[in-house]
Amino acid sequence: MDRKKLQFLLSDFGKAFFNADASMLRNCTTTDIEWHQHKGAEPTGTILRGIEAICREILRRKAEWKDVFYEDFENRFFEDLIVSSFLVSGIDEFGKAFKARAVDLYHVKDGKISRKDSYWKNVNEE
Repeated sequence: MDRKKLQFLLSDFGKAFFNADASMLRNCTTTDIEWHQHKGAEPTGTILRGIEAICREILRRKAEWKDVFYEDFENRFFEDLIVSSFLVSGIDEFGKAFKARAVDLYHVKDGKISRKDSYWKNVNEE
């Protein structure tokens, strides 16, 4: 897939993802989409399968996390992979402040996002 199409795909996915819009997600993801999260019950992080599971997690975070802020986005585009790095901060569901340098790997299959791998590294305040 060429760079311009991947940029549009990421933009459409971002809008759908941050709004937990299942209908929009269906337009830009495969039916078997997976989100491999940065943490969770499994040693390598929780794996969410399907649009409904992903939307539930987004809505949970919106309800339980506070003052979440994303900045310093940098995106790289390859034939079947998008690499997005950014800084995220906020207060989690336990009332604990967090700040992390994050990397999301978006795997692209047949012109749609098939998997989102998320990696976070905590950033110490200076």
